[in-house]
Amino acid sequence: MRCVAAAPDAVHVENPVSNVAVVKAAAQVSPVALAQLGRQPPRLSYPAVLVGPEGGWGPEELASGLPTVGLGPTGLRVETAAGVLLCGLRSGVVAPS
Repeated sequence: MRCVAAAPDAVHVENPVSNVAVVKAAAQVSPVALAQLGRQPPRLSYPAVLVGPEGGWGPEELASGLPTVGLGPTGLRVETAAGVLLCGLRSGVVAPS
């Protein structure tokens, strides 16, 4: 499972107009989920989790149809979110597929 700020390494988006372009491009590479407050824990069936902007994902990104997962009760910086995902995976907090 990996945590990315904008897009996985395999995804390159030239000057995206919005995060919608990044979300759609990432979904073509790997099954992904959007990190969103108040959602269920991540699942192993989504090997990539996209961590959005500080204010959370906007309505357009959430309307993309991608699943959402929660990383806890508070918003996290991307470098903290990566550690939370790894610790959750090691401790079994991440839900199985």
